[in-house]
Amino acid sequence: MARRPFYAPNAETALLERWRSDGRIRAVGALTCHGGLMSGKHLAGVLGISPRGLRQFLVKDDVITVEIHEGNKGSGETWYRLNMRALPPPAESPPLRIAAPKRPMTGPRPRNCGPVALMESRAG
Repeated sequence: MARRPFYAPNAETALLERWRSDGRIRAVGALTCHGGLMSGKHLAGVLGISPRGLRQFLVKDDVITVEIHEGNKGSGETWYRLNMRALPPPAESPPLRIAAPKRPMTGPRPRNCGPVALMESRAG
């Protein structure tokens, strides 16, 4: 009889899925901060992983495209670019408020208690 599968939050597949989704979100944020284009070595250094590990979860992504640019020595270097067409449109912002909201005063009205006498401390 086969065992029924159950949710294990620290199973290898769940950990890898969290690692990939967290790395993808951090990579999109880093690319956004750098203008949408970064070299693979720089992006991997920002995320704190190796460039080969970076390729594992970014190659199959729709939002991030991979480009091969020519390096200084003539060999190809991997660069990552944000695909702006794949990003969802920005949400509509609510209208700006010009005046402060008028709130009715609830509870007892504050009253003037008069002048308050200063107390001397015993410490000194």
